[in-house]
Amino acid sequence: MGRIFADLRPEAAVIAAAAAARRAGVRVGVFSNSVGFTPWNLYDGYEVDRRYDAVVLSEKRGVRKPEPEIFRLVLERLDLPAEECVFVDDAEQYLPPAPALG
Repeated sequence: MGRIFADLRPEAAVIAAAAAARRAGVRVGVFSNSVGFTPWNLYDGYEVDRRYDAVVLSEKRGVRKPEPEIFRLVLERLDLPAEECVFVDDAEQYLPPAPALG
């Protein structure tokens, strides 16, 4: 896994936008279709639990985007209704549950 994802890096502009939103008082959550944690954890070193108000990784929860349940899990952790949230993804096929949830 390490070789497959060796060049993969978080998008700095997205991280900066999330940080700016948090500084402005906006709660920010991340939910991701993870690829497993062993023998290589894609999220190591990025302090996702410190940088975001809610983190839901598919490997830990047993659900993946675009399953509506993963959207519900992040909403629950953010303690916000869907009507007060904006969902953003780099893959359009993962977004259909968002408007269905409100």
